[in-house]
Amino acid sequence: MKLFGDGLLEIILLTIVFTKVRSQVVTIQSPASVVLPDLDETVLECRMNIAPDRFQWLHYPVTESLTYTSKYNLPLSEARHIEIPPQNYRTDNASTYYKVENTNNSVAGDYQCLAHYGAVVFASKPGRISISTLKPIPFMESLKISVVAGSTVVWRCPEPESNPVATMEYYKGRYNEVMIYPKYPSASSLIFENVNENNTGVYTCKAYNTITRVASNIYLNLTVVSKATIYRTKPEFIVEPKKKYIVLQGTSAYLECGAIGYPIPTVKWSKLHSELPSNIEINKSGILIKNMMQYHEGIYVCVHENSEGKLEFQIEVEYHEPPTVRGLFKKEVRSNKIEEGQDLDIECDVTGVPKPSISWFMNGNNIKNDPNLSVHGNTIRFRPLHKRHAGMIQCFASNIVSTNYETTTIEVFPKQIYGSQNQEYSSTPSNHKRGGKGKHIKRKNKPNMMIPPSKPTVTRLNDESVVVRWISNQDSGLEVKFFKVQYRDVSQPGAVWVTTNADIDPYIRSFDVMGLQPDHNYRFRVAAVYSNDDNKLSDKSETFHLRRLDFFDRNYLPIPTITRTETINSTSIQVFWDYTPNPNISINGFYVNYISASSAGDYNKATVDGDSARTCIISHLEPGTIYEFKMQTFTSKSASDFSQRMRGKTTPIVVETTTILPVKKRESDDGSNLYIILAVSIVALICLFTVIALLIVCCKWKKKKDQNPDGSVKQPTDDLNHHIETHKTSRTNGFVTSGNHITIRSNPLAETDNKVRLRT
Repeated sequence: MKLFGDGLLEIILLTIVFTKVRSQVVTIQSPASVVLPDLDETVLECRMNIAPDRFQWLHYPVTESLTYTSKYNLPLSEARHIEIPPQNYRTDNASTYYKVENTNNSVAGDYQCLAHYGAVVFASKPGRISISTLKPIPFMESLKISVVAGSTVVWRCPEPESNPVATMEYYKGRYNEVMIYPKYPSASSLIFENVNENNTGVYTCKAYNTITRVASNIYLNLTVVSKATIYRTKPEFIVEPKKKYIVLQGTSAYLECGAIGYPIPTVKWSKLHSELPSNIEINKSGILIKNMMQYHEGIYVCVHENSEGKLEFQIEVEYHEPPTVRGLFKKEVRSNKIEEGQDLDIECDVTGVPKPSISWFMNGNNIKNDPNLSVHGNTIRFRPLHKRHAGMIQCFASNIVSTNYETTTIEVFPKQIYGSQNQEYSSTPSNHKRGGKGKHIKRKNKPNMMIPPSKPTVTRLNDESVVVRWISNQDSGLEVKFFKVQYRDVSQPGAVWVTTNADIDPYIRSFDVMGLQPDHNYRFRVAAVYSNDDNKLSDKSETFHLRRLDFFDRNYLPIPTITRTETINSTSIQVFWDYTPNPNISINGFYVNYISASSAGDYNKATVDGDSARTCIISHLEPGTIYEFKMQTFTSKSASDFSQRMRGKTTPIVVETTTILPVKKRESDDGSNLYIILAVSIVALICLFTVIALLIVCCKWKKKKDQNPDGSVKQPTDDLNHHIETHKTSRTNGFVTSGNHITIRSNPLAETDNKVRLRT
């Protein structure tokens, strides 16, 4: 069964590997917002908690009209940016520094750093550079007034154009100045409540913006008199109060509205269309709003009144709130792991006043050029989701106050192709189908190409070890004899690549690297050694920070439970497990660790991707061997504790036609063998008896032939030394026998016998 299309697992492994709200990769320090004087310089710093592969700086320039202010909204998705050359900034492990020199005011704008972790990119909150300025205090007529003792005096100089916003300072005396500290820190006017003769004098104002200070020629000549020396007047303002206040959430504001007159007027406050908030402080010169909230917003009315008349004035209070991204929500999706080809909507839940504008970033890039993405209000739509969309999604919300963001990740899983309704997972390529014959796939002849392994991914096992995983396409190219894993400690300058000792079997796709240093950064790569004894290296992995866990830190990853094992054949065992998903923790898959029960070595590890699998076939085992299994869940950053152990046994090898193996004998086999032995013995005895009988017959026939008809033994002739040749013609059974030459020799023993007789 094929679970994933070619090359798509490599995309999944790029997925960063962060959780929805709490990520292990965070920005410790974003670029700061700075007001920069002419011909001055500053250094912007961006620092991550984990050192990235590289940093990148972007500058979003602004028009000249925005150069001297920091109060504007710059939506990043619509702004033009310039990439700063790498030689212009400095990188030190997890930090990067960019020096901004203000030589021609073109440096104004927003600055953002990008931290690259392979294909995953983390964009920081932007910092803003604006140019300082402080214009002269606008002209206003100087005043000379007399007030009755006990009156409320409020005098305010006009505020100049300034960046940052200027603070107004008031002094008594035109030459020997004495600074008058404000009665209310958030007030911008000179305020005297219940004045007396000691307040008589000349007052001036200056503007200060933390960088420089400007003075003015405007003054107030104040005289405090007794009631008997002043005429009756209706209420009036020395200087008209401010008509509008813009107040930031959580800050304080003093709404100034003080009038003079005689008799001394009384003041009353109200709010249009609503009641006055209960948590404000009402004074003779104004009202103090503490801890500004949205319900404070509105129009306030102050009314001064005495026997001579009435004076009414309206003050508008506008509430501002920085953007807050309360979360990114995947509609109708419960997990970060989403199958390729699905439609996906992500909503950015944002608050802020004024209403924030939304900018979407995908792995540090603006999404407006992606034809499969569209933005509808606060929602980004994937139609459909592609493998290139795997990684980090960031929603930046900005208004005139500031910019904020939230981050989530997407893990794109390719479409799963199932051969049958019953799902099977195998740790190695296999055509085995339990309960029937597997479909035979005819492979094409492999070209003589060395296809390297994929870029490996790394998962933490403990403080000193990791799991390295990779993909190798065995369907094309030269056959792989074995793999080697190499690693390098990039935390140490000049560190070299270290090669592990083990030769990894060609069907293995993961390896445990042990003996590492905690809180160090490592990179890994995999070497494949081919049938031609040549080798090729994979791409280097992303930088992996091996984080040290405190002793009391708990591993919150859920642990699977092995329910049973089942023998498939002489080289395969199927493992079944149960797992209850945790809605707050997303896992990438399972590790199935196995080892021969009689071995004292390290466990082998099979990887099952995805959290929906509940079974796995472990292949390439030894026949007739007991194996021990234990399991873990894993994410891109760590693995869970081990499950309980369970054993399974492969079957012995069955007898082949060309191999004789000890097999248990059956009783029927013993009987058939006995019959064969008896049959062979009987045939041998019959043959023996037949030969004996033939010999006896032959002997009798020969004896009969040597006798005469009367039974006596034939005697030899008297011719001793004479050879007689005769031609005989005989007839036997009617046939004529042709003449034969017959030679008859005398018996030597008979001749000797005759000689003896003659002597006697």
